[in-house]
Amino acid sequence: MRPARRSGVRSPLVGDSGKTAGAGARRADIQGLRAVAVLLVIADHVFGRPVGGFVGVDVFFVISGFLITGLLINEGEKTGRISIIGFYQRRARRILPAALLVLAVTVACASLMFSSTRYESTRSDVVWALVFLENWHLAAAGTDYFQSTLPPSPVQHFWSLAVEEQFYVIWPLLLIGLLWGARRASGRGGRVRVRVWAGVFAGAVVAISFASALFQSSHEPAVAYFSTIARAWELGVGAVVAIAGPAVMARANGAARNGLVAIGLLGLAASAVLIEPDDRFPAPTGAIPVLATAMILAAGIGAKLPVATTRPLGSRPMTYIGAMSYSLYLWHWPVVIFLGSTMEPSPRFYVAALGLTAIASILSYQLVEQPFQHPERRQRRYVLAGGGVLGVALLAVSVLAPTTAGLLTPEEQERQAQAAQQRAREAADGDWLQVALKEAVESTEFPALSPSLDAPGTDIAPEMAGDTGCLNPEQFSRETCAYGPVDAADTAVVVGDSVAVSWMPAVRAALPGWRVHGVGLSNCPFPKLDMKLDIAAEDDRCRNDYSDVVDHIVDMHPDVVIASSAEFAITRLASGAVGRAATEEWRDGVEMWRDLLEPSGARLVILSPNPSGPDPSECYNRFASPGDCAKVGISSQWSDKSAAESGFEDIDYVDTSSWFCWDNVCPIFAAGTTIRWDLMHLTASYAELMAPRLRAILVD
Repeated sequence: MRPARRSGVRSPLVGDSGKTAGAGARRADIQGLRAVAVLLVIADHVFGRPVGGFVGVDVFFVISGFLITGLLINEGEKTGRISIIGFYQRRARRILPAALLVLAVTVACASLMFSSTRYESTRSDVVWALVFLENWHLAAAGTDYFQSTLPPSPVQHFWSLAVEEQFYVIWPLLLIGLLWGARRASGRGGRVRVRVWAGVFAGAVVAISFASALFQSSHEPAVAYFSTIARAWELGVGAVVAIAGPAVMARANGAARNGLVAIGLLGLAASAVLIEPDDRFPAPTGAIPVLATAMILAAGIGAKLPVATTRPLGSRPMTYIGAMSYSLYLWHWPVVIFLGSTMEPSPRFYVAALGLTAIASILSYQLVEQPFQHPERRQRRYVLAGGGVLGVALLAVSVLAPTTAGLLTPEEQERQAQAAQQRAREAADGDWLQVALKEAVESTEFPALSPSLDAPGTDIAPEMAGDTGCLNPEQFSRETCAYGPVDAADTAVVVGDSVAVSWMPAVRAALPGWRVHGVGLSNCPFPKLDMKLDIAAEDDRCRNDYSDVVDHIVDMHPDVVIASSAEFAITRLASGAVGRAATEEWRDGVEMWRDLLEPSGARLVILSPNPSGPDPSECYNRFASPGDCAKVGISSQWSDKSAAESGFEDIDYVDTSSWFCWDNVCPIFAAGTTIRWDLMHLTASYAELMAPRLRAILVD
């Protein structure tokens, strides 16, 4: 189970039958290819292996472009026209019934299992999936810092289906235009020249899209992965094979065809084993599985007998799996997500995930997909149509109905949180917070919390949101992200990344009467370091804006500078250093930061970040226990970073781990208060709870 940053879910595409382009025979090898692709995808998401299993989506894109283009071109050549209405009717019967059923069941399960926050997020994703725009929704989320730590959506896998449908909307219309243009330009011979026109146009689409994919894969990988523009070349390659294949393969002998299939299968195997999620994708790395698939498809065009090397693909088990690959794809990801919210990866989880996927897919294929694709089965069709109507109704109600389950009023949240804090203080002989943390670690049920775990995102530090200018300000000035009296005698500056900004409520509450400024750059730690981030624009921000932040602080001459940054930052050094080398490089960066700020005359304080832990949006559900959201042990990256930041004579380092953990366990709540609203950022309420401890360090 591996919801990777880019991988999301890779979808089996939904082309029509396995007919060859330019021939009437059904091709069992195409169904076998679908089986290989969907099995790779399922293995990737259930077991996390093979590492390149996500290339299954590229295989399906090529198959889809090949089949759809072949059908449309053949229709245009035979009849002189392409029925766009007939095409869309076939698409609707093929795609909508099973998709609507899966979406309805998914939303219903989400309402029963997920927290309110995650349910609302799922419901929003369902709307995007319904209108076949999920890929653009995910692309936007991939470039949004606050969305990057959210758990995967159970309908995230609809992104590739959205790419296909967008292709299906545009491509037939373009072919109709080409058919009309060919007929006008060539008179009676126009029908013969359709392939020439279409081939040239498809080649141009491949070239332009591939160039776009190359650029985006380097500069905006999250956008590139889901972008229709960056993916169109993969469907276009399939289209080129369908258009040019009959002419190219007309004289190919058995040896040539077997050679193409052998090379193609080796290419797919190598792609699945060697390509990794961090490789530049979809271009240029995606060219390997795309071209491998194209070779296998081309080898069977015009073949009078099945190509010998495709016999394993054409076996009955493989063709059956390939035939129901659409249902397998639709069901496997929600099954993985819902089971994963209540079970850890284990043999029991693997058996349950595969078993439920198989059962749901077989029923969906036999009772939903097949009847809607074969209208002659009237009795079953009417029964299932009624079921489909009920499914759509359930979907509509689930999407439109608001939910407030599990939410307390702000007054009740505050009252119960204060009561929990008071109990902890009364029970403590020494550190009341450690007593509260111990109580949380030993709890077997979730108490009423403020903020509620149903909606922890309602308590984000206000400095992190809106137009405060604290996080990624467009410009720096004395009035940017400034709190407290303008004429205050004392001034403090909070600096670092978004984790530092999440400390702002604590700093402000700890320093009443002070002028407090905050400057945070997302994913950019406070030491002077070169970082390698997912988006090139963030690399540039860390390099270019860092100097402006330092100059801004020096000009202010604050009394104290308080710095902090996320623990995982030490794993993202541009040098690629790890372990002791990373610790030494980080320490050098802290020294450079100290030297750059020395002219300011400020006292320098470094706050260790709170140890990260499970995202409450993912670990908390109706069946969860407090232990599901607790982090056992502090990570090595946290320890390495702590070693690099401590021990300086002229920098005060504050180890805050005891503020969040007891006996090496870091719970999600303490003293009636939720600690994190995601993997690492403090809730405003818990940050304020830390104010007395912070004041003791900064002032008392």
